[in-house]
Amino acid sequence: MIARWFGQITENRIRRAIFLRVPVLIAAIDDYVQSNNLNPNPFWTATIETILKRVKVATEVLDTLH
Repeated sequence: MIARWFGQITENRIRRAIFLRVPVLIAAIDDYVQSNNLNPNPFWTATIETILKRVKVATEVLDTLH
């Protein structure tokens, strides 16, 4: 999930600008993080029930391979 978040910040903030100094880049990242934290969106919205069902199916499939 971290890789996905870094991809999102890169796509939405870093690629859209030119940063002539490192402190300006850091400030842009900090601003993005602050803004994102005000209205966060989850990366994964699966319920625990869905996850457990998928784990059960995967376990059953793996058991048949032995």
